[in-house]
Amino acid sequence: MIKKLYSLIRNRKASPLVEEGMLLGLAAITFTVILSIVSNIITSVQNSSASMSSSLSSGFTNFLNQLAEILNQIARALGIK
Repeated sequence: MIKKLYSLIRNRKASPLVEEGMLLGLAAITFTVILSIVSNIITSVQNSSASMSSSLSSGFTNFLNQLAEILNQIARALGIK
């Protein structure tokens, strides 16, 4: 196998084809690696945004509940409720 590849490389007619094939293979591998990195980044950003959205929603709900409790206490102190 190695001798056959070596003879193809040494052959002036087949050498450009082997070189182009190797470059295409390298380009395909590089493209796949870059695509997987971008995919992982997008997934982590989506997970972070979902977590942040959940935290903000929960925090806002807690804030509104505490504000309602404070307003109820003020209303009771003033004798409105």
